[in-house]
Amino acid sequence: MKKLFFVICLSLAISGCATLTMSTKEKIQVLTDDQIYSRYTSSLCGGYGGRSMVSEKEKTLLRQEIIRRHPEWPEDIKRVVLEGNIQIGMTKEQLLASWGDPDNINRSVGSWGVHEQWIYAASYYKQIYVYVENGILTSWQN
Repeated sequence: MKKLFFVICLSLAISGCATLTMSTKEKIQVLTDDQIYSRYTSSLCGGYGGRSMVSEKEKTLLRQEIIRRHPEWPEDIKRVVLEGNIQIGMTKEQLLASWGDPDNINRSVGSWGVHEQWIYAASYYKQIYVYVENGILTSWQN
């Protein structure tokens, strides 16, 4: 009996009649923010630094989900994140929402606070350095 049930389920699955898959959007909605940030590469990065490749469509869905979770963010920041860009004054979380996890972070801690240099691989030969002071994006260079 178990064998017959297995054969029927397998045939239905192969024929596509019993597909119980979630859409990409539904899968994204169950991810934590940290899982979303580490899921995709930055718009600048072509998968360098050992990161997985994610389609532009999926990156957009990931960014839309983060924005949906943060209605308190200013409209200009939401627009910048959706475009996959950055701007001075963004928080670390907003930077992560736009570009994802950096390839590396160099951190300095002193009486003045915490200064971080986030490094994103733009290509095999080029890196972009983003500077975050006390949790706020202050500058970048490429």
